[in-house]
Amino acid sequence: MFEDIVADYFPSLKNTIYMDYEGQKLAEYIMQIIITVFAAIGFIFGYYYDNFGVTMIVFGTGVALAVIITLPPWPMFRSHPLNWRTPKADTSTTIKSPKEKKGKSKGRK
Repeated sequence: MFEDIVADYFPSLKNTIYMDYEGQKLAEYIMQIIITVFAAIGFIFGYYYDNFGVTMIVFGTGVALAVIITLPPWPMFRSHPLNWRTPKADTSTTIKSPKEKKGKSKGRK
């Protein structure tokens, strides 16, 4: 819904608000690294200062940094776009109803 509103008002942004699959994988990897590193640093600082609040502040800073880096679809996360196949030409095939199909039915007689 949000993407449709953005695409309607800003047509030039239509292809820049999506992240490809490889970009999602990279963003998740970066997010896990950032949060793990900040959690370890926060634990060390919290242990050194004997204050759990310091641990949470450092960890919260890591989460905020991870959100800023990985949530928006930066160009590095859109470097492998999907190549969609072109649609096939209409072969004008008709679908037959079960009454029109030939052959024996597999039901009760």
